[in-house]
Amino acid sequence: MINVTTASAAFNKLFNKQPVEDYFCPGWVNLLGEHTAQNGGLAMSCAISMGTYLLVAPNNDGVLRFRSLNFQETLDISIDVPYHEINGLWYNIPLAVLSSFLAKGHQFTGGLDILYFSDLPFAAELIPASSMEMVTALGLNELFNANYTKKELMNLVCAKKMDMLNLHAGIAGWFAAIYGVKDAALIMNGQTGEHNPLPLILGDHCLAVISAKRQRSQSELLYKERAVNCDTALACLQPELGIDNLYQIDAPVLQLYKHLLTDETIFKRALHVVEENDRVKAAQGALLQGDINAFGELMYQSHQSLKNLYGVSSIELDTITEYSRFYKGVIGARMAGYGFGCSVIALVKMDAFAGFKEDMISYYTDLIGYPPTVYQTSVGNGIGELIN
Repeated sequence: MINVTTASAAFNKLFNKQPVEDYFCPGWVNLLGEHTAQNGGLAMSCAISMGTYLLVAPNNDGVLRFRSLNFQETLDISIDVPYHEINGLWYNIPLAVLSSFLAKGHQFTGGLDILYFSDLPFAAELIPASSMEMVTALGLNELFNANYTKKELMNLVCAKKMDMLNLHAGIAGWFAAIYGVKDAALIMNGQTGEHNPLPLILGDHCLAVISAKRQRSQSELLYKERAVNCDTALACLQPELGIDNLYQIDAPVLQLYKHLLTDETIFKRALHVVEENDRVKAAQGALLQGDINAFGELMYQSHQSLKNLYGVSSIELDTITEYSRFYKGVIGARMAGYGFGCSVIALVKMDAFAGFKEDMISYYTDLIGYPPTVYQTSVGNGIGELIN
């Protein structure tokens, strides 16, 4: 298994020197509150112990040398060369971050020898590319004294993505990557950006991530369609209710004014948002009381809503979630991320994980035709420099 020690040895072998700095950005998962933040509601996420590492040392050659222990391709490029996409390979991710710094007027001198490695599965919904972007931004910020705050780095890195997928899409996860605390969830208000940690003590449970290995075909188009559905619902309700966001009403109010909405699909999308917002509130109470079982049940409810009301699940994600619900030792599960494929997260008893992994792979393979990948992880800290 790769760790910082073995990566440092690899760095020395590649560059004939030791790394000067080591940085880390975790992956993250949304626990509850899917598709709520962009509607002004509450979302709950956490950083995980898996993530992306950046080991770096300066050079005097004016060259950026990109290497990865996860990919064979390498790149050496002058630091003065304007960024453009090269062959669609992995190193375009950090090059794009560098381009964002240059666009802000930062002038770099010298060069860098950079090595990445990640224990995040690129087939899962743990945001490995975004983790690489954030750890690159942190490294450049520190090494070139750009003096951005972590939140400013987040805005710098994810602005294009938020524009592409609708403002605030997935922003709760970014906050978890920045402000995440070990053994704590982060609850965020999509309207104000306020965020607070909540104790997430799993006890004898762990987080399991089950990758469905399904590509999300046309997912961005479908995501935008649902965002438009919610905007339409809000526009229909505003004249009568005077609200600014869907989170300002609850399900009974929405039912009362259902006649104002244009069709059943618009109602279902809005109903998911308001009920999911209430689930986050209920989850907050459950965590404060240390009731992890109640929290797990809310995860199941969230998945059903995402499936039946918001329409962003899939046969693969449903297969995993429904099997998890009836497996002894699993107390909660739901699809991860904004949908249309990828992964499920589950709360599994640690002493049941090995059996769960084996049985899930067998069951899923029989039904779907190919095996999923099952990972065990825990709630971890946010982005930062590693202390050697």
